[in-house]
Amino acid sequence: MSDYKTNLEAFKFIDDKLYLKNERSFSESDDIQESEKIDIKSIQSFVSLFNQQTNEAVIESIIKYLFKQIFTDFNKFSNCNLNCIIITGLLIRANYLNDILILEYLQGLLRAKQLHKIKVLFHLLQERVDDDEIIMTDIKENILEIMKRRNIELPIYPETFEWTIIFNLGEEINKHVHAFSFTKDDLDTLQTEFEESPEETTHETVNVLDDHYEQQEKSKLNKHIYQVIKSSGTSDEVVHKLLSHDGNGSESIISAILLMCSKEKLYTRIYENILMKICEVGSIWETSLNKIFEVFYMTEIEDEEIYPDISNIKHLGQLFAKLLAKDSLDFKYLKIVKINSRDTTERKRVFLKYLFTELVSEMSLNNVKKIMLHNKILKPYFKNTLFPDTPKDTIYSINFFTAIGLGDLTIKMRKQMNAFKK
Repeated sequence: MSDYKTNLEAFKFIDDKLYLKNERSFSESDDIQESEKIDIKSIQSFVSLFNQQTNEAVIESIIKYLFKQIFTDFNKFSNCNLNCIIITGLLIRANYLNDILILEYLQGLLRAKQLHKIKVLFHLLQERVDDDEIIMTDIKENILEIMKRRNIELPIYPETFEWTIIFNLGEEINKHVHAFSFTKDDLDTLQTEFEESPEETTHETVNVLDDHYEQQEKSKLNKHIYQVIKSSGTSDEVVHKLLSHDGNGSESIISAILLMCSKEKLYTRIYENILMKICEVGSIWETSLNKIFEVFYMTEIEDEEIYPDISNIKHLGQLFAKLLAKDSLDFKYLKIVKINSRDTTERKRVFLKYLFTELVSEMSLNNVKKIMLHNKILKPYFKNTLFPDTPKDTIYSINFFTAIGLGDLTIKMRKQMNAFKK
């Protein structure tokens, strides 16, 4: 079966099931336990139809489309209902989901403040929570660590669902030998348009007027946001006003906030508070922040027209560190950071110096070491910073962290150098 047909079949399997879509429209509060019910018959039907699938590629694609739908808008509750929670728990029990995806899913629930749904999921997994083959210890510790930093306690589970039926479904669903390897990032490019599109006509000439008007609109937006920030008493008021002003995309607003932060003579916490609060509104803001971070670090950091002074870079290093410390920016996005003589420019050295020193200041050295050196789930994302492949890159990274006063982060690299010598 071609990839197109596989994806189309899987897409239809998920898309036509309304019980996987949440129609909740009132207050976004997870304290109201009666706000959602589970549709046990539909869940039984899902398991039955899922068990009928024999094509491995289709099975993987079905699960991908399920999670693409779930991750699309976690914080606004649009695709994160209790039916999805139960089905996810069944798939975890049956070994379809890998460690990283489980971690991303739990972190998504946590960021969306869905403690009630975490309780449902953990109750469904029960003894499987303590089974490292189902959920690695690192994942549980990572979630508990985040909850501890946010002073969140996991309450005792109070629900009265039809658990006998649900646990029976856990035994009925086909078991999988090896978990699928895809993660949240792999879902971004998953095809969702299947109709034939008409032939696109190419335009070679650049529309100068479009560029001109785009710059004008950007200037207006920056001025508007500046006035909102300066005229507001608190970051909550700023966020409320920004969200009330229609027509501005999340990426444009975040970019404008970063630019203003960079131009301050002294670093001010108002900008980090605004970004932290705005990321709590919905996952689209968190996704946009992650994307803006990548664009900034990969390209804009070197643009002297945007950031003419090194102090601009310094402020943003401090800002992103605080966003990492408060979980508004995911640590896995540090995967784009490469500390070596080829990729680390002067401006990136300045940015990384303030990023890592401020991170230690916010979280403590021990907590940073726990996340960046000892967390097996996150280790692949720090491959090019703390776990280089070559002696040359390892020496460069050791020298960099030692020079900024964080030699304690080089312990594993020094051991690695000894291994290289042998």
